[in-house]
Amino acid sequence: MQSWLPWVLGAVGGSVMGLVWLGAVSVLLKNRKKQQPVLGHEPHTEESEFEPIRSYLEPDENEPSTPLPSASMAPLSLKRYVEVRGAIAGWTQANEDVDEQLEAVFGLNRDGYQEAHLWWMMALSDADDRLVDVERQVAVFAERYGGSV
Repeated sequence: MQSWLPWVLGAVGGSVMGLVWLGAVSVLLKNRKKQQPVLGHEPHTEESEFEPIRSYLEPDENEPSTPLPSASMAPLSLKRYVEVRGAIAGWTQANEDVDEQLEAVFGLNRDGYQEAHLWWMMALSDADDRLVDVERQVAVFAERYGGSV
């Protein structure tokens, strides 16, 4: 058997199957539009078919509802800032040299952290629910990096 034969048969067979699938979908869509509404039920309009499900858009019970500001101008991403802040708290509680650890672990100096801290505190100043979440995450990182909560 030629080595190219399976490739050709696969391409032709795949194309045929694709055309059959497209034909079936178009028939189903045409039949759907032709269906008459059942008594007592409103017919679906194009607008109502694509309405978002409200419960998916609302935050969960414990999820912060305040949106984050754009992080494109932030000196550190929020995740990195939270980790560094928690690490500093943990190292402070463990009586370790914070400046030395910052440089060794994150490649960051105290001024870089301070700039990120000021940026994120100002960005989150009106987002109390986000700040609570940040503090919770900071405590987790503080424990991970040597502190005890």
